[in-house]
Amino acid sequence: MATLRNKGAAPTIASDVTTQGYVKSVRGTGSLTQTEINNQVSTALLPYADATYVATRDLLNATKSQIDAGDLGKLKADTINANNGVAGLDAGGRIQVARVPGLSTQRWPHGFYTPASYHASTVASTGGNEATMFTHTVADPGYPFRLLISGQFDVRTATTGDAPKVSVRVGSAAGPVVATGTGSSLQYRYGVDTFDRTLSTLGAGWSSFYGGSGSGHTETNGTSAFWVGDGFDANRQGLCRKIADFATTVDDYQEVSYRVATPPDNEFLGAAPHNRLYGRVNTAINSYVAFDMTRTTCSLLYANGGNPVTLVAPQSNFTLNQGDGILAQFGYYAESNKRRFRLLLNGQVKLDYTDSSQVTAMGIDNRGWGFGQQAGSWLFNQLRPAALEWVALSDPVAPWSADPENYSSAVLTSTSLSTQASLVGPQILYVTLDATSTASVYATTTLPKLHVMAIPA
Repeated sequence: MATLRNKGAAPTIASDVTTQGYVKSVRGTGSLTQTEINNQVSTALLPYADATYVATRDLLNATKSQIDAGDLGKLKADTINANNGVAGLDAGGRIQVARVPGLSTQRWPHGFYTPASYHASTVASTGGNEATMFTHTVADPGYPFRLLISGQFDVRTATTGDAPKVSVRVGSAAGPVVATGTGSSLQYRYGVDTFDRTLSTLGAGWSSFYGGSGSGHTETNGTSAFWVGDGFDANRQGLCRKIADFATTVDDYQEVSYRVATPPDNEFLGAAPHNRLYGRVNTAINSYVAFDMTRTTCSLLYANGGNPVTLVAPQSNFTLNQGDGILAQFGYYAESNKRRFRLLLNGQVKLDYTDSSQVTAMGIDNRGWGFGQQAGSWLFNQLRPAALEWVALSDPVAPWSADPENYSSAVLTSTSLSTQASLVGPQILYVTLDATSTASVYATTTLPKLHVMAIPA
């Protein structure tokens, strides 16, 4: 029998000892290979981390200094949309409107303020009395301010030469004016000549006839018709009759008007210069009715083929100045009286005469019109009559009250902001209507406009 080899400590119990045969028999039926053993060991150790893995992962952890530095840039949730905090963003990425308030002291212009309603019916101003059309309240913009105003109103006049005027006043109907606009001073116009040419005559639209010695005559300078004197003959005179366009009226009612560009020279020793307005003129210009005016008098003449005859002697309630408007009515349409003759200065009646004896000519052959000038004299020079800014023929058969085309626009313009008083708090504006003189004027309800802006003072 071979010698039994034993290494290690001697077995102390019988179960520690076995035979080779047993071992071989067990090994041959259920033993594991080395690979299988390694796999089982690896599987059993998977839930556990080895030292290398732990060391590697530790390197990824933040240090205290890194955490402290991150805390310094952190936004606390309770500071978003809070006083002394930061403004948050809504779902659209915008800051909430409530977080961007407009300060009450911010001095930007406020407006436009516009009326919710205007005057409901036509407003009239008569006898020079200013009439309130409507009022409008300007809200308090929150700072001292002045008013910048624009607007437009359709207006008309009942008397040529007297313009309608729209004003905007602050505080009351008699308060300071902060804006104004003026309409046309012409009544319904059948035709008008503004002398917008420079000629040694009146031009192709007129036929002029002169009498007396010398060569004094009427010329145009682009803005007016004026007398060019020659010598000192006080009898030198001209009659200028309209021809071509609007040379006659459709019936016996005629209204002829003009505005004074420069006043006549003052009278000297009775040789005063004269201006005349002619109506009921025939083709031969020897039959007519004429209003005669000096600087301080007015009278009425007529002619029926011979020398002029005085119907009304000179009236002294008359003064002719620059800018004055003259209206001569040959027939008074308002009363259907073709024999009534009226002369108005700036809307005021200065001469009113009815031809009860029917001595003046009338009819289809007497429907022309025109104007005249006669020189005065002073020693060796002629005195000049008034120069005319324009002359017009109105048609009273289609009066202002029936003709919408007679309206003109009064366009509002603010007074200078540098001269306006500074305002505070809400203000009531009074929009008023009156005339440049005392004639009747009207403001219609057609498309009124008013826009107001508060400008920081």
